[in-house]
Amino acid sequence: MKRSRSLPTAATGGLVAAIVLPLAAAAPASAAEARDNDPVQDVTVVTRWDGGGFSTATDKTAEIRSSTVTHGGRVVVRIAVRELEPDDQVRGSTLLRTPGGDTYLFQSERNSFYTDRVLYKNDRAIDCGGRGLRSTFNAGVNLIRLEVARRCLGNPSSIRWGAYVEAYEPDGDIVADDARRRGHTPEIAQGAKIRSDSVAYH
Repeated sequence: MKRSRSLPTAATGGLVAAIVLPLAAAAPASAAEARDNDPVQDVTVVTRWDGGGFSTATDKTAEIRSSTVTHGGRVVVRIAVRELEPDDQVRGSTLLRTPGGDTYLFQSERNSFYTDRVLYKNDRAIDCGGRGLRSTFNAGVNLIRLEVARRCLGNPSSIRWGAYVEAYEPDGDIVADDARRRGHTPEIAQGAKIRSDSVAYH
């Protein structure tokens, strides 16, 4: 069982900074589909408890295979990882940007004792109310599912989105992977513009 320790948050200058970085040539998507699998074995160590620097890792919990977004009444992001164990301490994040320029970061962390969910708007935590935020970590199919009610985002006509996973190694190191880049970067990479009720695969 992994040790229980809170992963650093974006709001406190942790591993994930809520900075939007659109990908070049990201074409708008209507009812069209787009697919982009994440590179294999591109997980990196982003925090070493022994004081060492950044390095690659073979952790399969944080290793993203692909991610999928659906933009309807809820924004649903599904992150497929290579191996998700029931007692892994892991956090899934999705970064969403609306046409008005607002940036939302939804983070859900799960360990053996609890599942935490926080939504940030422009780096400040906000209350989504009711069942506005949902998340599941399904070890049976190695899938992290993050859901945000569209109303919590101001009912945008479209969004840009990105995904990111962090996990604890048994030795205490934190490892991470971006859904569109090799390993860890200061920004979560964002993809195509997704209009409401359209689907794109990455």
